[in-house]
Amino acid sequence: MSTNALRRVGFTRPLGFTLVELLVVIAIIGVLVALLLPAVQAAREAARRMQCTNHLRQYGLALHNYHDVMGKFPPAAAWDGNTNLTSAVNCISAFAILMPYFEQGNLQSQWNFQLNHNHANNLVPAGTPLKLMFCPSRRNPMKNGNYAAADYALSAGTGYDQTANLAEHKGMFNTNSNIRMADVTDGTSCTFAIGEKFVDRKNAGQTDGPAYRWGYHSTRNTVSPMNAYPLSPWGDADVTFGSQHPSGSNFVFTDGAVHFLPQNINLLLYQNLSNKADGVVVQIP
Repeated sequence: MSTNALRRVGFTRPLGFTLVELLVVIAIIGVLVALLLPAVQAAREAARRMQCTNHLRQYGLALHNYHDVMGKFPPAAAWDGNTNLTSAVNCISAFAILMPYFEQGNLQSQWNFQLNHNHANNLVPAGTPLKLMFCPSRRNPMKNGNYAAADYALSAGTGYDQTANLAEHKGMFNTNSNIRMADVTDGTSCTFAIGEKFVDRKNAGQTDGPAYRWGYHSTRNTVSPMNAYPLSPWGDADVTFGSQHPSGSNFVFTDGAVHFLPQNINLLLYQNLSNKADGVVVQIP
């Protein structure tokens, strides 16, 4: 029967979709979105992780250029022995010392290295957030109070976070440290120098305050596993690395290479990778 004949006897095709057809289409779209969303999120995280890797690679280059000029790596913070850290000279971290080596010489010129990091005269440079110091997986450049925050920390190995006791200078950085390339007897490719730091959102003032990026606490150690609260009370003896990346954190090693260490890495292996001269040469997982 022809179409015209069907129309004459009342068999006309309805225009548009029926309710059932519309529901089916919506359901299909929902399934597709549910399938694609994790892939989109994974792609975005991969891009953020790559940007974080590039930040650490720039730190690696800065460390090597500084060493080429000075013949040693900068101290985590210089200290004049004054136990009053409000006035101590000069508890300013290696991140400020390295500024000319990652194209921030103009900002470094505003630091007065004869004063402490939290002195009023150093408020402008200490309060200037730098994109290079933030992992995009965690946050955009921001301040914590009057001071710029940061997402990276120097490695003290398994030693104290900051101490003038040379017996605790087990990693690449510490108070008044003057580590040379030759001092890294475990191998520069097997010893990390800088990594992403753990930030306790519930206690940001103690884990993300000004001393933790510009001052005497700009280091972290490997006493406890990464991405976790310290096994012992938070303090100089136990301060952790960590990130917002799924399953691990980025670290730049002393040879300038950046590696992503898995969160479930064996703790002893993790600690060996952080110490520069413990006599245990290990391979990066």
